[in-house]
Amino acid sequence: MIELFGLKSFQQILLLLFLLSFIFGVLFGIYLFIPDKFKYYSVIPALPAFYIISKGLYQNSTLFFTDLKSTTTKS
Repeated sequence: MIELFGLKSFQQILLLLFLLSFIFGVLFGIYLFIPDKFKYYSVIPALPAFYIISKGLYQNSTLFFTDLKSTTTKS
């Protein structure tokens, strides 16, 4: 497990997943706790962030699987 945290691609995946869950959490919290002020068009500014994060997750997932394959063949 410690070897996974040494992989740069794994660290980037964790950061991107944290950012994605944070954005979803903020939007969901606003929807739950202030439903009268929540407008669906307020999600529009978050769309570029969702795109960039999902693109980064896709790119890093392929790097992560190649790194994981190389670490399992070494040991």
